[in-house]
Amino acid sequence: MDPITALLCGAGSAFLLLGERGATISALVLCAAFYGVYRATRSRAALGLMAPLILAFVLQAFWRLAGGDVREGFVHDAPAFLGDLVFAGTLIGLAMVMRAGIGKGLVGLVAATLCAAILARVFAAALSLGSVDVRSLVPFFSSGFHALMQEGRVFVAAALLVLGAKLGGAPAPRPVGLVLGAAGMTLLVATLGTQVGTKTFADALPWLGWLVGWVLTAVGVASLARNGAGAAGWVGLGLVVLQIPVGGILTVAMTEEMRYARPDVHPMTVSAFLGFGGVAIAAFAGKGSPLPRARFTAACLMLASAHGALVQLATMGLRVRHAPGWGAIMGTLYDLGLPLLAAYLVFFAAPPKTEEP
Repeated sequence: MDPITALLCGAGSAFLLLGERGATISALVLCAAFYGVYRATRSRAALGLMAPLILAFVLQAFWRLAGGDVREGFVHDAPAFLGDLVFAGTLIGLAMVMRAGIGKGLVGLVAATLCAAILARVFAAALSLGSVDVRSLVPFFSSGFHALMQEGRVFVAAALLVLGAKLGGAPAPRPVGLVLGAAGMTLLVATLGTQVGTKTFADALPWLGWLVGWVLTAVGVASLARNGAGAAGWVGLGLVVLQIPVGGILTVAMTEEMRYARPDVHPMTVSAFLGFGGVAIAAFAGKGSPLPRARFTAACLMLASAHGALVQLATMGLRVRHAPGWGAIMGTLYDLGLPLLAAYLVFFAAPPKTEEP
């Protein structure tokens, strides 16, 4: 392992997870990470991708620096809109450059997630110009874009760590279920980040994504059980499957009464303690899977999310007056734990080929 390459890729990974794209220091550190990718792959395309990265930053800062006085409308949003698209495209290009060192699974996950984010951003912009009924779909696509972009950043961060550490391994004997599970976890996080309701077609879309996401997540947990998790993995699968009807009943029952009283608490998340707990159990029990430390990290995040969701259920549904204040904080860790586990599943399904000595 080249320590300089590992340091550069690790710094870029940290800023993708924690940093803000609009900050100058973030752009500089990401450029350094691109140089680290060049050192690892010897592909000049990694250096060329610095140009659109800087362009994305300039577009984001353009309106503020220009001092424009247009407060609303498409013209006002154009620099941020273009900056978002350029940044997402740059990350897709970076994943393509790293493909030999991170495996086809991670490349596909990054590309699919960020392409979906681009489409969501374009749909939101186009629908904002339509009628009142059409504009009701804008919050769904806009919030979905932000959730998908955050997931894409996590996936690219994981890819940088895989490349910098030169990780590899043997592919899983049953990879299809792992890939479907990763898709379900990605969809689930994107759905949990959207606005929900029960009265219009736009309000119904998150519920459909919630259902499909949990079904595919159950397929991924079953694949973990078949690939080494054993009996504990099947127990986790049972909890995930049980979450679908129980979670649906709890969520619908609580949404009508309490969604406006606690707008900071997502009703879908409140009911997810069974599913999060099942995913955590299956991940903890994944004997024989590669990268046990990464798997344990994702499992701990999911276990914390299950605890936070249970605390939220107690405070909202059972009217418990006193509960640990950090319970709500732990309930938000799913938006990091599920993407990390999704990245782990696709790495397990299609790791990079081990180089011959």
